[in-house]
Amino acid sequence: MSAWTSQIWGAVERNGIARRYYGNVQKYGGWFLKDGLAELVDGAKRRRYHVVRMGKQVVVFKDVIEVLC
Repeated sequence: MSAWTSQIWGAVERNGIARRYYGNVQKYGGWFLKDGLAELVDGAKRRRYHVVRMGKQVVVFKDVIEVLC
């Protein structure tokens, strides 16, 4: 796990949500040769968080999300 993803988990713990640019997730989120998004999703699953990709943004939610439409 990188220091960059540790910052994301801290933000989610404090605020219940974190949003990052998809390009940065791919660039900074990876560990060794692993894709950054894959590492983020794996970490979120371990923590029972939820990850949503919306266009060029990746959003991590701490609580259960409900899609309204």
